[in-house]
Amino acid sequence: MLWHMTRDEFLVRDFLTNWLYARFQDGTYRLHVEDVLPYLSSLADVEGVVWSGSWTEDTASRVASGLLRIAADFGVLQGSQNKEFASYHLPDDAFLYLLYAMSEVEHNPRRLIDSKDWRMYLMDAAEVERGLLRLHQFDRLHFDSAGSIAHLQMQRESLDAYVEELTA
Repeated sequence: MLWHMTRDEFLVRDFLTNWLYARFQDGTYRLHVEDVLPYLSSLADVEGVVWSGSWTEDTASRVASGLLRIAADFGVLQGSQNKEFASYHLPDDAFLYLLYAMSEVEHNPRRLIDSKDWRMYLMDAAEVERGLLRLHQFDRLHFDSAGSIAHLQMQRESLDAYVEELTA
C-alpha cells in the first residue's frame, strides 16, 4: 500500500526515500517533529516543487508530524512523541509484490535492485539482493548475480497474475 500511495505523493516518497533513509543510515536514534522542519524548509529550493502559498509554523509542524506518523503507521518508525526506527522486515509476499510492481516499470534487474524505492522500507541494494537470494533459495523466483550483472526471473508473468495467485 505504501508503494502505491507514494506513486502520487511526492512529499511522502521524498521524505521516506531521501530524508528518513538518510537519518537511518546516519544511525539517528530518535526523531522529533523539530528534526523534520529543516527538511520541509529545504523543499522550497528543490526544482520542480511548487508551493501553494507559504506555510505557517503550525502548518509545517502538522505536516512534519504527519510524515512521521505515516512512517509509524507503516511500521518503519515506532513511538508516539519520540519516534524511533523500528526493527522492520518486509514480509516475503510484500517483497515479491513490490518486485512485480516495480518490474513493470523497470525491466533492468540491476536498476530494480538499486531503486531508491526500497529505501521506503529501510533497505539498501545489498539487503534487496539478500532478499532475492533467499527467495531464490526457497524457489519463489530465479536470481543470479555476478558483479554488476544480474538476472531475475519471476514465476508469474505480471503483477496481476501474482495478485491472483495470492488471493486464490
